Amino acid sequence: MSAAGTPWARAGPWALALAAAAPAPALASDGTLAVEEARLVAGDGGAWDQLGACVAIDGDTLVAGARWCDDAGADSGAAYVFVRNGTAWTQQAKLVASDAAGDDQFGSAVAIAGDTVIVGAPFDDDTAPSSGSVYVFGRSGTTWTQQAKLLASDAAAGDQLGASVAIAGDTAAAGAVGDKDAGLFTGSAYVFVRNGTLWSEQAKLLPSDPGAHNRFGTSLSLDVEELVAGTVGVARGAYVFRRSGTSWSQEVKLVDPLGLYSDRFGTSVAIEGDVVAVGAPLDDDNGQDSGSVHVFERDVNGWSHIVTLIAGEQLGELGSAVGLDGGRIVAGARMDYNYGDAPQGAAYLFERDGASWSQSAVLAAVEVADGDEYGFAVAISGDRVAVGAPRDDEAGVNSGSAYAWLLVPGPSAYCFGDGSGTPCPCGNSGALGEGGCANSLGVGAVLGSNGVPSVAQDAFILQAANLVPGQPALLFAGLNAVNGGNGVAFGDGLRCAGGGVQRLGVVAPDASGSASWGPGIAALGGWNPGDLRRFQAWYRDPSGSPCGTGFNLSNGLEVIFVP
Repeated sequence: MSAAGTPWARAGPWALALAAAAPAPALASDGTLAVEEARLVAGDGGAWDQLGACVAIDGDTLVAGARWCDDAGADSGAAYVFVRNGTAWTQQAKLVASDAAGDDQFGSAVAIAGDTVIVGAPFDDDTAPSSGSVYVFGRSGTTWTQQAKLLASDAAAGDQLGASVAIAGDTAAAGAVGDKDAGLFTGSAYVFVRNGTLWSEQAKLLPSDPGAHNRFGTSLSLDVEELVAGTVGVARGAYVFRRSGTSWSQEVKLVDPLGLYSDRFGTSVAIEGDVVAVGAPLDDDNGQDSGSVHVFERDVNGWSHIVTLIAGEQLGELGSAVGLDGGRIVAGARMDYNYGDAPQGAAYLFERDGASWSQSAVLAAVEVADGDEYGFAVAISGDRVAVGAPRDDEAGVNSGSAYAWLLVPGPSAYCFGDGSGTPCPCGNSGALGEGGCANSLGVGAVLGSNGVPSVAQDAFILQAANLVPGQPALLFAGLNAVNGGNGVAFGDGLRCAGGGVQRLGVVAPDASGSASWGPGIAALGGWNPGDLRRFQAWYRDPSGSPCGTGFNLSNGLEVIFVP
């Protein structure tokens, strides 16, 4: 960087247009950003296939069911596998049952673990009408083949095995919501284990309080030695089972803290370690049928209800689907209006910070249209999220689609000049979290951002506030966070960004002291997906400033660019 006197305010290719004045940007981290990578449709999709009525994801592989595909007869069903290579998603395979038949609805439920996919066909008639079945597929290279077909040892007509499925390692589970052990639609869940290439039934699970029309097994989630199963009937609950050796036993029944049957608590469930998330899509906490997600955690004293998560609006049905991984919950709200004229659907991301959970992002796909029911199904794996929209009309009425999302850290402010790090020169520290060191106006300059730092879209805007009105302001970017992010004294402020510095344009702040750079920042800097840069704003601070050196700096802003 250069000291005062350098002709920063020159015109030419580095100059960017000054955008309209904006409110002072927030200094705190923008948290997690959700970046839409792809909208996935079947290569041979057709009307009423309903691709995306169920989705699963593991790393760079996404699976979506199309339960009403007609390849082997009306509603015989199919499942599609999509893979990510670099930044592109492509269809790798279409999975169909070796003995597919009409009305099987193969693809009503899907799950994936590594190179293994399981697919439910709840209306398969293999043992008896609608007894149901589950198919296992394995991948070798890029080729998928059917490895097994799983049937219940006591299968009976109407059991609907495969209405829900889950897999973890060599253990798979399937719900049979129509099982009649304690009356019509009592429901049950079956656990299957793999030894080498052979699968066998290990256990049949029933709740401690089975009853007619409870539909136990409506939803399932598996985490190696533990399984959670949801029921939406009178019993309304989420049951946690634990395996010891080869035996399974119920550990606890988790219930809606308000105990309202109408909330449909248990419609969706997810488990990871000591955390369980349960969807209640007709909960009224945020308006009629706005929905909610209940979070339970286990400690030495057992399981307890931690928080009820809400988002969206009335009639949105948050909790229609839930996914849980790595301290993150993704929840679908299939009936959320999302500013449309009819329900479009939405998906929300919640994250845990210490002991607290809060909403961190909205996964708002730009292509979603009225009636798509985007958020009908969701899944999460690390920083990848899948969202199903089974009533998308891209390949015909209700042909369906699935969306692939990438979660990345949002821009994060640092080097505030408020006494938390390197002291400001001349004792001109700003207020806590205010921005850079105090200037001649008695405030610190704030640098923040607006939008997603996407290289492809390149609509990202950097915004500064509390600059000196009318005085030239330069945006620059560096590779490093100077002095561990605490900065070093420079002029009236702290130099926070350094190493390979690039100058990105000079603007004159408006009468409120606000300035903006962009869009077009990524192209101007020549950055690629994955590049990390630290930004800072240098600006003239005329005589009367604390040190009298004539220039000052904002805080630093760390940004990771995404595809």
